[in-house]
Amino acid sequence: MPDAASDPVPADDCYAHPGYYELAFDFRDLPHEVAVIERLRERFGPQLGRSLLQLACGPAQHLPALAEAGYDYSGLDLSAAMLARAQAVADQAGVPARFQQGSMVDFRLPEPVDIIFVALGDLYVRNAAELDSFLASSAAALKPGGLLLLDWHMPGMDGVE
Repeated sequence: MPDAASDPVPADDCYAHPGYYELAFDFRDLPHEVAVIERLRERFGPQLGRSLLQLACGPAQHLPALAEAGYDYSGLDLSAAMLARAQAVADQAGVPARFQQGSMVDFRLPEPVDIIFVALGDLYVRNAAELDSFLASSAAALKPGGLLLLDWHMPGMDGVE
């Protein structure tokens, strides 16, 4: 697990404080969101297994519900503080999750996964070149036929599933 000294996230950044982050996003219906992931897997990738990578995983709030649904969870995040909290969530839930510090713009996995999930509109790219790199990294990290799921709020789409 990375240490705070190697953390590229400044100490005064909100992402350096997982407890505040968890409070700010406590309104989410995580079991419902996991059910949506499951419905998408069943509809668009019924041949897929249940290995999942969450990019910008933060404190891994989806982890307990994903584990309960049978998913094998991995998370990637820039923040060492978030990854430390994510590991604590995994330990508390008794889930053998894997975590990696890094950027979604350019990452590599030891083995491909079935699903990559980006929650809360957390697609952190600053330009077209970074978007291309994100998509290339994601494609390389997915098994054939794998799914890239982006959770995105679109104004005017409230109430639409």
